[in-house]
Amino acid sequence: VHSGPEVSRHSDDYTASKKDLAETYLPAFKDVIAQTDVASVMCAYNSVNGTPACGNNELIQNKLRDEFNFKGYIVSDCGAIADFYDVKSHNIVSTEAQAAAMALKTGTDLNCGDHHGNTYSYLTQAVQEGLVEESDIDIALKRLMYARFKLGMFDDANNVPFSKKPMTLVGSAEHLKLTEEAAQKSLVLLKNKQLLPLKGNERIALIGPNANNTAILLGNYNGTPITPITPKYALEKRLGKNNLTYSAGSSITGEVYTHYQPIEAKNFFHLDHNNQMQPGLIAQYYPASNFDRQPAKRQIDKNIDFSWERSPIDNSIEQEFAVKWDGIIKPEQTAQYYFKATNMSFTLNGKTVNGAITLNKNEEYILTAQAKFNHFWHSNVINPTASLGWLKNPQNLTQQALDNANEADVIVFVGGISANLEGEEMPLQIEGFSHGDRTNINLPKSQLNLLKKLKQTGKPIVLVNMSGSAMALNWENENIDAIVQGFYPGEAAGSALAGLLYGDFSPSGKLPITFYKSVSDLPDFKNYSMQNRTYKYYEGEVLYPFGYGLSYADFKYKNTRHSINADTGDLNLTTTIANQSSFTADDVVQVYISMPDAPIKTPNKQLVSFKHVTLKHKTQNEVKFTVPKNQLTYINEQGNAVAYKGRLIVTVGSGQGIKIPKDKFTVSNIVL
Repeated sequence: VHSGPEVSRHSDDYTASKKDLAETYLPAFKDVIAQTDVASVMCAYNSVNGTPACGNNELIQNKLRDEFNFKGYIVSDCGAIADFYDVKSHNIVSTEAQAAAMALKTGTDLNCGDHHGNTYSYLTQAVQEGLVEESDIDIALKRLMYARFKLGMFDDANNVPFSKKPMTLVGSAEHLKLTEEAAQKSLVLLKNKQLLPLKGNERIALIGPNANNTAILLGNYNGTPITPITPKYALEKRLGKNNLTYSAGSSITGEVYTHYQPIEAKNFFHLDHNNQMQPGLIAQYYPASNFDRQPAKRQIDKNIDFSWERSPIDNSIEQEFAVKWDGIIKPEQTAQYYFKATNMSFTLNGKTVNGAITLNKNEEYILTAQAKFNHFWHSNVINPTASLGWLKNPQNLTQQALDNANEADVIVFVGGISANLEGEEMPLQIEGFSHGDRTNINLPKSQLNLLKKLKQTGKPIVLVNMSGSAMALNWENENIDAIVQGFYPGEAAGSALAGLLYGDFSPSGKLPITFYKSVSDLPDFKNYSMQNRTYKYYEGEVLYPFGYGLSYADFKYKNTRHSINADTGDLNLTTTIANQSSFTADDVVQVYISMPDAPIKTPNKQLVSFKHVTLKHKTQNEVKFTVPKNQLTYINEQGNAVAYKGRLIVTVGSGQGIKIPKDKFTVSNIVL
C-alpha cells in the first residue's frame, strides 16, 4: 500500500478502506503468491492505517501469511525499520531494540541495512530486555537459511546448474535479440495521421533531448547495458549519416541537458617536476575510500571517464576505494560551458561550478576532483563509474534544430523525460519534479516550445515520448502527426524504435496506465482512496485510456460467444479476430467486465484477462478465454468478495472500447 510521495514516505500514514485494500491494493500480491512459488516480499516505508508497513500485523500476518498463504521471507525496504524510532520519521518507539523487536515479531525476517547502521544488530539487546524470544529469531532465521539452501549456496558448485553457465552468455546475441523483441512489444502507437510507417526514402531530422540519451533505455534499479542502442545510433546505422541530421534541440527540462560529452584527453594537463605542462591528470588512489591514508597508487589518467570492473588499486573484485585528480583544464575555444560530474565532485580554480560558466580559449584553469566508493548505505561498489563531461553554447540548440528541420522531409522528435528525473527519493527539486515525483505531467516547457517552432516549419513530425509514467500530451495530440509512447524499453530501444518507424513490425503495445489530461483531474497524492483513480474508477474524459494502442494492421473483432461452466461456475468466452491486412501482425486481446447491477459502487470496468496473439495476413482465428468464478465477484465495504448476480457487461477486443473504432471490440450482455 505504497505509491508516494517520495519526500515524506518515511513519516506518512496512509489510510485505505477495507474495500480498497481488497479491491485494488492487495490482489496483485494475492494472485502472484497463489500462482507462483515467490520467495520474498518487501515491506514499504510508509504506515498503513496507523502502523508502519514493516511492523503491520494486519498486512504481514493476517493477509500475507495467513490469508494468502505466503511461505517465503519478508525483507524491509532499506531503512524502513530505523524509521520506527527515527524522530524525523514515524518515531513510534524509543529505541533500536524496540524497533527490531516490533518488526521481527510481526514477521519481517530480514532488515535491509539503514542509515543508522543495522537495526537488527540490536536483537540481542531485545532478547535481553524480554522484547522477543530466541524462538522468534529462530523463525526468521529458518526462513532466511531455507532461501539460501534453495539457491544452492551450501552445495558443491558441480551440483548448482547456474555455476556452469559461462559469463559469455550475458549479453549474448540471443539475449540482445530477446531484449529487442521485448522492446518492440512495449512500444505503443498513440496517434498516426497516415505518416507511419515511413517509406524509407525520406531525409530525417532527428531532434530532441532523448534522441541520444542512454538514460532513456532503462528505469531505476538497473544494470549497465552491454550494448546500449540509442535512437540516434540505430537510425544512423540504418540510414547512414547522409540521410540523417541530429540535434538535441533543447534541454530535457529547464537547465537539465542530456547530451554532455566526456571531456577529451586533449583538454587535460598537469605540471611535472620541472614545472612543464604534460598531458593528463595526476591521479591518486586510496584504499577503503579514506583520504587520510597515504595513496596506494599514483598514476596519470588521460581524462575522467571510468567504469571500473575491478579495483584500480589491486585488480580485486572488492571495489572500496577513493580517488583524487589534480591538474589543469584548457579549452580549445571560448564558449559558455555546462559541466556534468557523475559520482564525483570537482572545482575550477578552487570554486564549485554551478550552472553555466564562460571559459576562454587556451586559458588554463586549475582542476581538482575526487570520488569515493564505499559500503555505506545507498553506495555502490559494484562496477563503480566516474565521469566529467561538458557541453558548449546550449543557447544555440534551437537554431540548430530548426536548420536541420528545414532541410529534412520528416522530423523525428525523441523527447519526454527520463529515469534521472522520476525515480526513488531523488534530491532533484525543479519545476515539474520533486524528489523523484512529478508535480505536473506535461511535456517540459523547453521541449514543448521547441515542438511548436518545429510545427511552424510545416514538416510532418513524429513525436516519440520516453517516460515511465503518464504524460499529458494535449497540444501534441492535437498538432503532431504521429505519437509513439516509448517508456524505458531496454538496451535495444533504438533498434526497436527504428523498426517501428519503418514498418519492420506492426506495433502491438497497449498502455498499462491511463494518460490523463492534467494532474488537476486527480485527487491529492496522499489520498489513498480509489475514488476517481485509475481506469477502473475515473469519471472524467482521459487523453489515452488504459489498454489503448494503435496498430498498422486492420484487425476486426466479431461474434463473441459465451457459456457458463455448470460444474465450476467459470465464464467461457470465444471471440473471432480477423487480420484484414496484407502482413502478419500481433494484437493484445483484452477482456473487461462491468457489474452495473451490483448493490454498491464497483469498478466502471475491470480487466480480467488478456492474450498476446499473432495473426497471419488475411486470416481469422478464434481466441478463447476462461474467466474464473472468483473473478465474477464484487468487493463489499467489509472487504469481502460477494458473488455477483445480475447483468454482466463483457467487452472483448483491442481495448476498453474507449477511443477506438467499434469494429475493434465487441460487447456482450450476460445475465449471471
